[in-house]
Amino acid sequence: RGMNIVITSHCHTTKFSDPSGDSYDMYAPKLNKKANAMLIERMDHVFFIRVKVHTKTVDEGFAKKTKASSRNRDVVILTRNNPTYEAKCSNIDVPEEIALSDFGKVIPMISVNNKPKTTKE
Repeated sequence: RGMNIVITSHCHTTKFSDPSGDSYDMYAPKLNKKANAMLIERMDHVFFIRVKVHTKTVDEGFAKKTKASSRNRDVVILTRNNPTYEAKCSNIDVPEEIALSDFGKVIPMISVNNKPKTTKE
């Protein structure tokens, strides 16, 4: 039908038990495990959006230093899988990290209409 379907979701942290290493927390869509697995398997693209927080070291005197976040907070879209979140981008070449303000340039590349045509035999 030539439609793009976009599903948005909040995320939560889940414990991932790696049989070959240490366990760690990761972000996942706030769904039950079966629905989450089905969603990620069937979608062509799964992106993770987060606020990229920049920190700086602040000298408070008397040899005491603390870290503080700066006011520059960039919202970025992550397109490749990482141990801390689920993401995938099938059949297109896009950067691993895209500023949310630049996402309009990527939409034509992920459009249903730009998929290669298949012929029936």
